[in-house]
Amino acid sequence: PTLPEDFLAFYQRFHQDSLFQIEHIAFPLPGLPDRADSLTIQRADFRWERHDWRMHRPFDFELSEFRREFVPFNENMVEERILHRNGRYAMVRRFARMGGEWHLIYYAGLNRLQ
Repeated sequence: PTLPEDFLAFYQRFHQDSLFQIEHIAFPLPGLPDRADSLTIQRADFRWERHDWRMHRPFDFELSEFRREFVPFNENMVEERILHRNGRYAMVRRFARMGGEWHLIYYAGLNRLQ
């Protein structure tokens, strides 16, 4: 599938407007912290809370050691994978259209790939 038409406009605003970002995150947000240990991964109950959230800013993929992949599951869900060029580390975000608007529904911080 291709990226939904309205997704990239949402994605751009999500990274530019901190209030918009907070309003478009489904807290408590499932996911994983950066450098999660095996127990945290195994329990699968980690949640990001609003008061712990650090704003996500745009990446400059031209100047970084990372590359991005968008994986649209359908017109209402997109997964983003940001992978280190060495292939050993990645972060994952999932966005879903809920109530007609896009929201971040899952975020796994930078972790070693298995």
